[in-house]
Order: sequence, then C-alpha cells, then structure tokens
Amino acid sequence: MDNSKTYLKNYIQKGNSFSAYLKLEKVDEDSGKNMYREVMSPAYVVCSIAILKVKVGTASYYNSYSYDYTATNISHVSFKFSKRIKDSLNCVLKLKIGNSTLTIASTESSGGFVLAPVSPSVSDLESGNVKVAGVIDIFTVPSPSSALYDDKDLIDFSLKGIDGSVDVHRHIMAASSPVLKAMLTGPWREAKQGILDLKDVHISTIQHLKDYIYLNKVPETGLDELIKLAHFLSMTTLVKICVFHILTGLTLENFMYWNHFAAVNNISELTPWLLDFVIRSDVTLGITDIISSYAVLNSQCNEGNEEKISQDA
Repeated sequence: MDNSKTYLKNYIQKGNSFSAYLKLEKVDEDSGKNMYREVMSPAYVVCSIAILKVKVGTASYYNSYSYDYTATNISHVSFKFSKRIKDSLNCVLKLKIGNSTLTIASTESSGGFVLAPVSPSVSDLESGNVKVAGVIDIFTVPSPSSALYDDKDLIDFSLKGIDGSVDVHRHIMAASSPVLKAMLTGPWREAKQGILDLKDVHISTIQHLKDYIYLNKVPETGLDELIKLAHFLSMTTLVKICVFHILTGLTLENFMYWNHFAAVNNISELTPWLLDFVIRSDVTLGITDIISSYAVLNSQCNEGNEEKISQDA
C-alpha cells in the first residue's frame, strides 16, 4: 500500500504573494520491483481566485541482492495553476522553487502540469526544506493606446469630476466602455459638448481610470471609488481587476467595510468573493444576515468550478 503524500507546509499568504515549504512524506516501499510514483498535493487557494497544485514524481530501484532500495530519486516536480471560476481573470503566477524560477499563466495550465526547472533531493523534500514562493498578478497585454497617453494635439473630450477634469480621446473612451460609446455616438449632451460631468467622482479617480484605459495600470488605493465608476461605465474587466486587488488586501479588519460597501453600491461582482473569504477563514463573525446568505452566495461563487476546492495549509 502506498501512503505517499506531498503538500505545502507552513503556507503563508500576504496580499498577492505566498510562501511555503514543499514536503514529501516518506513512502511505503513494496519489495521485489522497481517503482515509479506520482504524488499529488491538495489544492491550495491562491488570492481567492486561483488554485495551485503540486505533483512530485519519484523513482526507486530495488536491489534484489541486498533486499533493499538502493536509490530513490526525484524524477520531476511540476505545478498546476488554474482559475477557480471559468470566467474570472486570467492570471500569472511567478514561482520561485529553491533558486529556480517558473512563470505559469492560468490559461496555459488548464491542460496539465508545468515542469519546474529544479530537481530537489529526496532528503530535502522529506524534511520539508524546499522553499516555494510565488506572486500572482493579473495577466495584461500592452495597450495600443499608451502612445496617446500624453498626447495633447488630438484631445477632443474631457471627464469632469468634483475637483477638476482630465482630458482624453473620445474614440478611446468609446472603445473602452459601452456606456461611453452610447453617450458619444447618440444625440446626447456629452457628445455635443465634449465633456462628461461625473459629479460624485474625484479627479484622482478619473486619472486612475485613464491610467487603466491607456496603460492597463490599476492603483493600490482608491479602489472603492474606482470600482463604482467602472461599474457605472459597465467596464466589466476593470471591475474584476478591482475585485482582485480588494481581495489581495482583504483582512478580517476591513471585511465589514467592503461588505457594507458592496451592498450599498450594489457591486454584485464583489459580494460572493467576500463571503467566500469568510467561509474559508477560521473566524466566525456571528452576523446573522451574512450567515443566512452563505448557501446562496457560495453557490454563485463556485459556479463553473472544475473541481471541489480544498485547502491543507
């Protein structure tokens, strides 16, 4: 009987990064034959939106003269990085295994495991001395609009906020948002006057919006006002990116703020992920209305999952 097990011990996640140690429990050898095994780890949830699995392959040679295994080698260590929900963001995981590095895109790993460029020793794996660290980020491509970010000659539209305005190009705005496209191509005041008055939005948030549209850049702060603006403009990808950044900074201390924020502003894309965070935590908040919503919202959050998610940290 083979009771081999591999897992990540001392799994610690902070923001969009994590660290752990890869450990292989000692195998039960079957005498009389050469053996090859592949040992799979549990599924680990990374930044709420992705799943990480590790697979270790070992090969043992049995010596019939000494009635013992003369060698056990690690044939490979491989990782699978996939999205928890099919329609969630494409992500990139940058792994460091010992002194080697490995980059995996979530869209590339759906078909199988990616081989790591490292072959740790059996003794290191069995003692749990193989350090694994990773950083997850949103997969983005360079925006063709970046060349016009500082352009002044072709400016023909403005986004006006509470404390100032930001100049932009209307064709770029129309391409980035169906709401802006409708405003700019119809018989509306915004199209005629060349200005959109965003009465409840600060200029810093409008600048963040421009940074995203032109440069694919999202700030670390001010996400509450930015996700409200993205939701209003029906910019679904930006909403998802804001949700990702909120999740990477989510703690039990700020959970109540974000939960109230999502409810008051009807940010339905955020609520299931917040409740998923609570469900997977070891802390009971004791809030009746939230607990009564677990079953419904958790089913929404897990819709489209390829497999049951478990965590053995």
